[in-house]
Amino acid sequence: SSRRLVLGYHAIPVLQQAHEDGTGDPELLAKAFLNRGLAYIDLGKPGPAEQDMHRCIALATAIPVPRLVAKGEGNLGAIAQLVGDVPSALRYHAQVERTFRNTAPGLAARAKIDQARALLTAGLADEAARQLDQALPVLRNLRISQDLAEAELSRAAAALLQGNLDLAQELASSAQRRFTKRGSTSWAEVAALTRMQADASAGMTGQRR
Repeated sequence: SSRRLVLGYHAIPVLQQAHEDGTGDPELLAKAFLNRGLAYIDLGKPGPAEQDMHRCIALATAIPVPRLVAKGEGNLGAIAQLVGDVPSALRYHAQVERTFRNTAPGLAARAKIDQARALLTAGLADEAARQLDQALPVLRNLRISQDLAEAELSRAAAALLQGNLDLAQELASSAQRRFTKRGSTSWAEVAALTRMQADASAGMTGQRR
């Protein structure tokens, strides 16, 4: 994140000057704002992140590049969730999902994962489960391994809240295997913790597998 932020600070003034001179590539500048905004999100700085996403969206709308607009809006959803504004997060993610529904099924499914996470933050496990149950078959067909593993992990979390401990154990284990295979160590650890939570809950309620 720090490296991406440094690159953004160096690249954006050059790209912006070229854009103002009429010799630059506005799409490249929009992507630079998008990437710097993502770095701010990773660093937990929602204010600067939101500013960069709005700049990205404005440029991408003017070009126009709808996919880039939608990516910026999806990140505004992530920022809204970061500051606890779940209704705004859900609104942005739903808007992005509609944009991609007919043109990019994998990205539409990705937006459903993001919606589900926001719903889980609000404790709305049943609604999150519905979103993920729609996304999982698409991701399995497309074989998008990282997104599929993230969807399984979120669905396991929803199942845990719903008291469906068998499903929580099954999906957390599957997600852990996928993350491990990809070398996504941090994600694999989260999946392992989710499986442990499901195991502990099953032990306390006598629902041992």
